[in-house]
Amino acid sequence: MLTDLLAKNRSISVIGCSLQMCFFLALGATNCVILTVMGYDRFLAICNPLRYPLLMTSMVCGQLVASAWAVGFFISVIETALIFRGSFCSPNLVKHFFCHMRAVVRLSCLHSDLTEFTVTLISVSGLMGTFLLIVLTYVFILSTVLRIPSAEGKQKAFSTCASHLTVVIVHFGFASIVYLKPEASGGDDTLIAVPYTVITPFLSPLIFSLRNKDMKGAFRKISDVPTMKINQTILKEFILVGFSVYPHLQTFLFVVFFGLYLLTLTGNLAIMGLTWVDRSLHTPMYLFLSALSFSETCYTLTIIPRMLTDLLAKNRSISVIGCSLQMCFFLALGATNCFLLTMMGYDRFLAICNPLRYPLLMTNMVCGQLVASAWAVGFFISVTETALIFRGSFCSPNLVKHFFCHMRAVVRLSCLDSDLTEFIVMAISVSGLMGTFLFIVLTYVFILSTVLRIPSAEGKQKAFSTCASHLTVVIVHFGFASIVYLKPEASGGDDTLIAVPYTVITPFLSPLIFSLRNKDMKGAFRKVLGKTILLNK
Repeated sequence: MLTDLLAKNRSISVIGCSLQMCFFLALGATNCVILTVMGYDRFLAICNPLRYPLLMTSMVCGQLVASAWAVGFFISVIETALIFRGSFCSPNLVKHFFCHMRAVVRLSCLHSDLTEFTVTLISVSGLMGTFLLIVLTYVFILSTVLRIPSAEGKQKAFSTCASHLTVVIVHFGFASIVYLKPEASGGDDTLIAVPYTVITPFLSPLIFSLRNKDMKGAFRKISDVPTMKINQTILKEFILVGFSVYPHLQTFLFVVFFGLYLLTLTGNLAIMGLTWVDRSLHTPMYLFLSALSFSETCYTLTIIPRMLTDLLAKNRSISVIGCSLQMCFFLALGATNCFLLTMMGYDRFLAICNPLRYPLLMTNMVCGQLVASAWAVGFFISVTETALIFRGSFCSPNLVKHFFCHMRAVVRLSCLDSDLTEFIVMAISVSGLMGTFLFIVLTYVFILSTVLRIPSAEGKQKAFSTCASHLTVVIVHFGFASIVYLKPEASGGDDTLIAVPYTVITPFLSPLIFSLRNKDMKGAFRKVLGKTILLNK
């Protein structure tokens, strides 16, 4: 918007417009759900104060936040897919300062009235549903507060809700003007949207910070941080418990994991080598695959060699610095893998949905820039999380109940407020995981809608075959990752065993799936093998 105020060229591609709309709707819906969850949190704190610490733990809080993001993006993907499922007709003028769904849907060549009604109904239902849930929580809160005998108790209870209630009124008030305004009432939609898109995000942090004593107190602490004096022993090293709880299985596990690791290295090195040697594979699709293979090779190097050593060694200690480095690289490379899989999905989207423009849009240079961005974002997220976990000192016992420095296992040894830190790093990880997964889902919604319009069965099969390997790896990768990061703490289970599929099996399966289900890769392997045999003769 700021760029368009100064620029003469205000054009935006259809893909860019769909992405802007998708993220705007997703984050708007997420805000509504999070405000509802905050209302539920206040309801538990006031109406069930004794059970509140048990009902609303940091883990539950993180799961609710992750659910809010998931619901927000799910609603957004449906609405965006409905609007962009067809083509658009002239004139191409969007009468708004961003890709607002009402303004865009009116340019559709399909039945725009029905589509507009459907997406508006979904948005209004979500808006009114979350608002009514908040109203319901405050009805219970009010009835509880009115039963408090002392005036001081009532004032304290109301003060904990004041900021949230103010933001709810501002947020839903401005949103209702945008979404519930009758079309016949007139008015400039561009000006009407300004309060909801600019003023509300400005007022929210202002209200929450100015009316919150804890927030102001925290700001004073940061401005003059005292040196913490902790009576407990400050740790300089950790002991990785790992599989030492299964002493009779350690030799067997070593043989199995070592075999899988060798196969993983062989598969990934083969993919990188074939991509490098065979010129026919010097395309964005295989460059992305080669980059993923390199990232997964580095990913396994950060964990598996150390794990194999610990299976045979008696001394399983690791220094705090060594632990922080292992965690940093593990998180960075895991995030990089997620982003690379997302970009591979975007590459398939361009190849199938825009085949004529694909060579112009996805050049080797653009591919290299996207890969570099994936690494940069991955390490940025990782450094942020690692810095949060290792910003303070650690207290005894120094037992990390895992076979590597997993962030959940390490953060619980912190002398600082580990629950808050665990919640923040889990929220970052889950947001990244769900965000990339939902972006891939969005690309496949567009791919599916395009493939279904292909008249021939052969054309459909060819289009689907180019996505089969990627889709299989995405399901395996995000499926195992979700078990690790979305598992409720109260559900029990050995975190060490639960992490094995994500850290050992997924990197083993990825090159296997990409190579076995890929004709070009098998063809390149036969060529190299044929040349090798000829040279030996």
